[in-house]
Amino acid sequence: MAKHTNYSKPKKIDKVEDALLENVEIPEVLVGFVSGCKKLNVRSNPWIDAEVLTVIDENDEVSVFRYECEPEDFYQVRTKNDIEGYCMKKYIAFS
Repeated sequence: MAKHTNYSKPKKIDKVEDALLENVEIPEVLVGFVSGCKKLNVRSNPWIDAEVLTVIDENDEVSVFRYECEPEDFYQVRTKNDIEGYCMKKYIAFS
């Protein structure tokens, strides 16, 4: 009879910062969703006064492909409509 290896269930990542603190390997692109904000601006640059490229709704999915932006309050994202820009980290959650 073949010996089975016990696999541990992957940890749920709520914030990328938590994964970094625990030395969990983060994939190049994460799928996140808008949380805690009914309408979230996707901006051209990671600044609060940068041009708004589009607005996405709560629960919309985004691809997060840059976690460490300057300033630290933003993620670089791509929307489901292929618009690339920056969103405030506090409104992006991961499942």
